[in-house]
Formats: sequence, structure tokens, C-alpha cells
Amino acid sequence: MVVYLFAGRFSRAEKVRQRKRINLEDAALTDKTKSRYYMALRKLTPYVELAKDMGDLDNQVCKWVRRMWRTGEPLLTIGDGLSALHYFQPATRRQVPHAWKLFSVWRRIEIPSRAPPLTRQLVRGMAAQAMEDGNLEMCVLLLLGFTCLLRTGELLNLTIHDFSLSDTTGVCALRNTKSGRRHSVNEVVSFTDAITLECVKELLRFRRRPQRSPSLVFIPFFLPSAVQILL
Repeated sequence: MVVYLFAGRFSRAEKVRQRKRINLEDAALTDKTKSRYYMALRKLTPYVELAKDMGDLDNQVCKWVRRMWRTGEPLLTIGDGLSALHYFQPATRRQVPHAWKLFSVWRRIEIPSRAPPLTRQLVRGMAAQAMEDGNLEMCVLLLLGFTCLLRTGELLNLTIHDFSLSDTTGVCALRNTKSGRRHSVNEVVSFTDAITLECVKELLRFRRRPQRSPSLVFIPFFLPSAVQILL
């Protein structure tokens, strides 16, 4: 959970009240990052335990990196493992230079697995199919994601309260983004695509009906088709 302090000038008592439930160590990483760090560290820890001393640590960590290379582990595991080691054991910083060198070599020589870019025509065709299937939410997600260059998590966290629309322009507020957490601000993105704007307006009209809760997110539950397309 990410917790922000309110900006402004407060008394010492107010500062104490705001900080009461915030642990600085826990606030350093998001829950997702902690989960990734723990998973990678579980694979690295047996090699760290084999180190006789701090001088032998780099050699043992390099053995782990080479083994991960041979067994087909993704590069992300290595980055998370090395970062987790330094985060939980600050004394290991600058103690595994060769392991980081192997990580850099790996990143340079292995072609990343990336999906080919989508075209506007293809995205609009997928959105039209979603509309024809009666899935207005998925239609809007596809158009917004393409037009505003949004991440999957940013899309799935959107609610009807995050939009401000006019006849020609839409503004979308993004909460808890990576850069937003880094600077303790909420980011916004604007869009002028007419098709996207009309679809968003139609979805907001539907969601604001009396029988609908205004706090509902666009996708109240994960649809298998949505996961396959967005990921």
C-alpha cells in the first residue's frame, strides 16, 4: 500500500499524527516490488550462504548468475536478486562488481522479448469487435491504452471520477503511477481522439446511472480475453 503525506505547513503534533501509521522501511518499496524481490532472493540466498566472507561473496553470486543463464531464467530475476541483496543487506553494496558486470553483459547480448507494436487501424478494429460483443469497457480500455500510452495497471485502476471531458478534449487522472509515486504527485494525460472521446463519454453515461455505483472501476473483475490482449 502506498501512503502519501499531505503537502503544507503543519504543527509538530499534526506531523506526528500523519506519520503514525507509516513505516519508512515499508514505504520504500511497493508491495509488487517486495514480492518480486522476495521471489528472486529465495533463489539467490543459497549461494550467498556459501560465501566464506565478504571477499568471496562476489564469486558465489557470479555462480548464481551463470546458473540462471544456463537454466533459462529471465533477466528480470537477476536484476531483482542483486537489487534485493543490496536493499536487505546494505553492506553488500559495491561488493559484487563482477556479478553486476555479468548482468550488464546478459542485458546487452540477449534480445528482449517484445511484442510488435500495434497500429491505430488494428486497435480500432479490436475495439469495434469488443463493442459488437457488448463489451464497452474493453473497447474503452483498448482505445485509451493506445491513445494515451497507458500501462495495464494504470488502465485497470481507472474509475469514472478520473475523467474530465469537453466536446473536443478529455483529461484522465492517473493515480499511483511509477513516476507519480517517485514525486508524490498524481499525473494526468489528455487526449483528443474523437472516437476515444465518444466511447469514454458513452461508458461514463452508462456507469453514472442510478443503479450503478459511481465508484466501480472499468473492469470489476478480470476477463480472460482482457488479460490476453492487455498483457
